[in-house]
Amino acid sequence: MLAMLLWLSLLACGARRVDAPDPDALEEAEWEAAFADRANLESLERAIALAQIRLGQRPGDPAALGLLSRAFNARALHQEVPAQALSDLETARSYGIQCLNQNAGFSGMIELLHGRIGRSPVRQLGVSDAACLQSTVWAWVRWVELRGPAGDVDLEPIGYMAEKLAELAPQTWTGPWGQAMVSLLPRAGGRGDVTQAQVLLDRAQALEPDLAEIDLDRILHLSTAQGDWDGVEVDLEAFSTTHPTSSDGRWRLENSAARHAAEELSVGALRAESWD
Repeated sequence: MLAMLLWLSLLACGARRVDAPDPDALEEAEWEAAFADRANLESLERAIALAQIRLGQRPGDPAALGLLSRAFNARALHQEVPAQALSDLETARSYGIQCLNQNAGFSGMIELLHGRIGRSPVRQLGVSDAACLQSTVWAWVRWVELRGPAGDVDLEPIGYMAEKLAELAPQTWTGPWGQAMVSLLPRAGGRGDVTQAQVLLDRAQALEPDLAEIDLDRILHLSTAQGDWDGVEVDLEAFSTTHPTSSDGRWRLENSAARHAAEELSVGALRAESWD
């Protein structure tokens, strides 16, 4: 009987014991909270610093690489000088690819292809790579957008990644958006399938209706590709009322940047830059 009571007492103590919190999880929660307030540059820089400390301690840490890819992509939106934004986007893209390289199948295929990101390496990516794939596609598209037709060579790997992302995470807006942008970004050889791009942008916007930059991309790239210049002018004027500040929520930084960009644009300047 005494042995039975002792055994029950030990079980009760075990049931009351609370596992110690995981220090990695606490650290990641801290940088995620700082990143959530990324419209505040100081908070965003704190998220970057925390992830860089982890990466210094553990090179190749996927959680830190993924956060840094997202954070530098966001920091580019704070930059007023295009060259600085381009630098941050390149850093975001680089961290994203480093994150994907933690997948041995992906990195091994790239090595076989002498550093080229082709369809075969991208096929090696799985569901666990979707978050890093999303940040890489987002940053890489914006990087090419700033570079213009000089970034033609990058559109092929972006297309492979966006297609794979749409397969791995069909409820994520970045996959169809990335596929659409690959068709719509201006290039020396002309644009891709504009009709299909419209379908893909519709899908992206349905998945993330509160993200204003998808709507702005529709105006800047789809409407201009279709030559609908009257529609561009009307849509630019209506843009700020379509995406009011009060509905920004978690997209506060991105929507603010999109509204600022829309205010700075003119139809005349867009027509002059068009590669029709």
